[in-house]
Amino acid sequence: MAFTPRVRAAAVVALLAAIVAGAGVTAYLATAARPAPAVAYTLLDGTRLNTRDLQGKVVLVNFWASRCTVCVHEMPPIVASHERFRARG
Repeated sequence: MAFTPRVRAAAVVALLAAIVAGAGVTAYLATAARPAPAVAYTLLDGTRLNTRDLQGKVVLVNFWASRCTVCVHEMPPIVASHERFRARG
């Protein structure tokens, strides 16, 4: 069975949400009927980004701290997921 890009993207979001939820973080799945909340981010390089800039893309926002052992433990699977799906944009 072939899946549309939107269904595949939703599956990736669900997968990443499951990874994050396993660490006790609440997952939020944005849809056309319920878009992600308007949020502005400051990236590591100091540039600003907001949710409008990310519309139509699969996005995982993970809040963590280097002193949090659970947070540090969850990073390798998140990085692996990013590497696996990077080519899909």
